[in-house]
Amino acid sequence: MPALPPLEAIVLIALAAFRATRLITSDTITEPLRDRLERWAWEFGPNGQLKARGALRTWLVEGLTCQWCLGVWMSAASYSTWRWAGEVGLALLAILAIAGVECALASFVNKVED
Repeated sequence: MPALPPLEAIVLIALAAFRATRLITSDTITEPLRDRLERWAWEFGPNGQLKARGALRTWLVEGLTCQWCLGVWMSAASYSTWRWAGEVGLALLAILAIAGVECALASFVNKVED
C-alpha cells in the first residue's frame, strides 16, 4: 500500500483542486462555457417551464457545474497530477495552489471592505 502524501503535498493538492473547481464552477471567464452547457442540457418547454433534454445531459452538466461534485473530480485529478505527472505537473499544481490562496484572500478582503 502506498504511503499517504506528506502534509505539504496534501495542502498543495487541496489548494490546487479548490482553485480548479472555482475556475470551472464560479469564475466569470468560464461563464460562457457554463451557459452553453446549460443550453445543451435544458430547454424551455411550450409553457415556459425549463425542461431537461435528457437524463445523461443533465447529469453531466450538474456534475460539471456543482462545486461539490466537481470538487471530488478535481481533487482526484490534482492527486493524480501530484502522484504521476512529474515536475511539470507539480508546477501546474503550484500555480493553481497559489492562485487558490490569492482567490481566498481576495474574497476575504472583499468581504471585510464591504
